[in-house]
Amino acid sequence: MRSGRPGKRAERIDAPSGKPDALSTHLDTVEGIAERVGAGLVAPPLVLDRFYLQVVSFFVNEADEGSADAVRELRSGASDCGPARDALGALDESGRERARDAAVEAVGVAHEEYATALESMGLDPKPVC
Repeated sequence: MRSGRPGKRAERIDAPSGKPDALSTHLDTVEGIAERVGAGLVAPPLVLDRFYLQVVSFFVNEADEGSADAVRELRSGASDCGPARDALGALDESGRERARDAAVEAVGVAHEEYATALESMGLDPKPVC
């Protein structure tokens, strides 16, 4: 262990958290059981699946199969829709429709933030997203 490094790590750990991401902020505003199922259980694994897919593609393009495989493993765990499927099964048809609409809205919020971040880095989000 290098001298001075643990202190810097502790400073980062104790640092105030940054601004929450748009999806987290959006989830704080969602009301209703069906809507929370859609926004909170359906949308996040869908968003994470696409995010990790792009990270895998990056490592594949860089010819770094080891990192690509590590991210593939993360992707498989993060994109598990089992809990969402179970919760959707407990809803009636109207509830599933409201959950779908809430999931679409939540995915849109995450996508908009991601596209804006890419644009701020000078990247065109259309071919990336």
